[in-house]
Amino acid sequence: MRLHLRFLMASAFLLAWTPTSVFASTFTPLEWQQLIKHHSNPRFVGQRKHTTWIRDLNRNFIDDEIERRFRPGDHLNVILDLNRCMTPGQIKDTFGGFGRIAYIGKTISTVYLNDVPFDSLHKLSERPEIAMIQWQAPMTPEAIDVASRAVEAHSSNTYPGLSAQDNNLDGTGVVVAVIGTGVSDTANSGSNGFVQLTGKLVAGYDATNPNDPGDGTTDPPDVYTYHESVMAAMIVGAAAPPGITCRTPNDGSPANCAGIASGAKYVNVRQCSAALGCASTYVANAFDWVTINAQKFNICVVNMAFSASCVSDDGTSAEAQHANYMAAIGMVVVASSESSGSKSGCTPALTLTPGQQWVTAPGSGSFTIQAIRKQ
Repeated sequence: MRLHLRFLMASAFLLAWTPTSVFASTFTPLEWQQLIKHHSNPRFVGQRKHTTWIRDLNRNFIDDEIERRFRPGDHLNVILDLNRCMTPGQIKDTFGGFGRIAYIGKTISTVYLNDVPFDSLHKLSERPEIAMIQWQAPMTPEAIDVASRAVEAHSSNTYPGLSAQDNNLDGTGVVVAVIGTGVSDTANSGSNGFVQLTGKLVAGYDATNPNDPGDGTTDPPDVYTYHESVMAAMIVGAAAPPGITCRTPNDGSPANCAGIASGAKYVNVRQCSAALGCASTYVANAFDWVTINAQKFNICVVNMAFSASCVSDDGTSAEAQHANYMAAIGMVVVASSESSGSKSGCTPALTLTPGQQWVTAPGSGSFTIQAIRKQ
């Protein structure tokens, strides 16, 4: 684990301090480089694969969820986790005949390949460059909008003198990247925007828009139910101005609508489209942009309220590894996850039994902080 982390951090810092643009991935996780010495399929012998992934129990290096959900004749979207870094030209020459290349990872050695025939997956998995083939599981926004004073952020009767505010800690100098459905502030949404976020925006990026300039000048508004806007206000929002009603604390403490880190600012990154949803390619694009621009905008924390809720994960999937990468270059990465209940948005529908644990990417990463919602 220590060797892995040192290698990850060395590669990550090399990227972070490279002044030129990044056009191809610079890092391959060690889990994706395990040498095959014995296998029932002789084509795999001598190749480097991911041999211990929780969703590849039959060890054919194809996501078990793919074989459970799809049949011969189907076409699907997959993630190719590569066992080494390849240039975009090499990727197009090698994999272009299997499907449509929708996105090439800039920081993690991944390829997002769409419209792939189910019947060609075994041939694709036998390629020496492939560590494993993942299903592009749908990413869904989570609904965790409940703040708690138990974090001791603000002065209260419950924690007199013990809060961060009491100790003059309010997040000043910290920048938080909020990745999700976009954030509606007064600048991009007028009177419908969250006034507590006025003057808080540092930069923004719309990963769903191929024409976004990528220079941080975009401020994408919320395209769903203002969930991400609520999250941003909870994290960095300033105290509410006159006319805004705050929820009254039940212990008699002064009401305060300010966020947990009211002195901090935020970067607004949208990875969900109102028309196309939260595609895996958008997530990869958002992660790459934050990783590459972390130093430029002094991003210290990453918050994401979405997950691949239809599939469980052991922390070695592409999304989790990318979250680990962001942590390795110095950011605190916080991600949400659902842990129980019925996931009706999955096809086929998925129901978990009481007590069954369900850990989802990207929060499943070894170096992330995962907020689990109990249903």
